[in-house]
Amino acid sequence: MNTSIYLLILVPVILFLTIRLLLNIYKPKIRGVMGEKKVAFILRFLSGKNYKTLNNVLLKTSFGTTQIDHIVVSKRGIFVIETKNYMGLITGSEHCEMWKQTVYDKKRVFQNPIQQNKGHISALKKTLLGLGPLYFFSIIAFSNEARLNVKAESAYVIRWKRLFWTVWKHRKRRLSDEQVTQITACLQAANINTYTNRRIHVKTTKENVVRKKAALAAGLCPYCGGKLVKRKGKYGKFLGCSNFPSCRFMKRYEPKRGFFARLFFGS
Repeated sequence: MNTSIYLLILVPVILFLTIRLLLNIYKPKIRGVMGEKKVAFILRFLSGKNYKTLNNVLLKTSFGTTQIDHIVVSKRGIFVIETKNYMGLITGSEHCEMWKQTVYDKKRVFQNPIQQNKGHISALKKTLLGLGPLYFFSIIAFSNEARLNVKAESAYVIRWKRLFWTVWKHRKRRLSDEQVTQITACLQAANINTYTNRRIHVKTTKENVVRKKAALAAGLCPYCGGKLVKRKGKYGKFLGCSNFPSCRFMKRYEPKRGFFARLFFGS
């Protein structure tokens, strides 16, 4: 009898803890998927005749693969959208390697999404080579719960509620109907978004993160392999690529701590 009571109490507790552990592990991925679904829903309000929307596109590149959240092809141009389902204060600038998210007293850094989207646009240009002059617009779309403190010139950094207007406000015709059809068909054919390819993409992405960290530790630019040199700018010292201006990678300068500083305050 006692054993049955213990089991009745123990099983739900174990089940609850297991579910909570799994949610903590997969929470970022779940939020990311939900964010992409919300943005896809917003983009559905663009007229189907004038705007062609492709979601979750996986393209082959010379370095492996690149995954693009949303592409809107229209006579006004090609809109490349990177979705970030983040809340809190978002700070960063166009050429910084990392941006910062602050939620109450918790802070975390994440990859600069403008640079990330530049890689996406570069892959699109190669995929669409030969289809005439193309016009791209980079959009970084954050959750409506985010507060944005970002300096950017080459991309729109907005919240979801401004997404429809950001695309729709471009009224100048830049592409022909035939180009829109050809571009859409080309991207649909080039999209290799399958379960197997997604797994390979995730694995490659993790390997690239390790490679980036190794390059930085060696004092090299993770983008082009150039040497990182110390420079002084408007907001203080930073590390920049020696191949500037062709490569604009930059990173905050953090002087090395001595033995006792590392001992008491960490590396």
